Amino acid sequence: MDVVKILNPGFAPLSDTEMTLEAWELKSDVQYGVLRRLCWLGLLYEAREGLTLFQDGSFHKTPLWSACLQLESDTQSDIGVH
Repeated sequence: MDVVKILNPGFAPLSDTEMTLEAWELKSDVQYGVLRRLCWLGLLYEAREGLTLFQDGSFHKTPLWSACLQLESDTQSDIGVH
């Protein structure tokens, strides 16, 4: 949901329930069109331990990320993908 709020700041004031309903399409596009594909490539890992099928995991960069990509944002310690 944090990524969705960054991509569309208009969703930021909504409650979690409202966000789930209003931002469903954008969230799905980001999760399945971008993040999951980066997992398939081995660049990200989704931590899902203890979660149900309908809960979102947190995404973490793998060692392959830094071996393949050199992005300016990688040097910023406060950026995380969840």
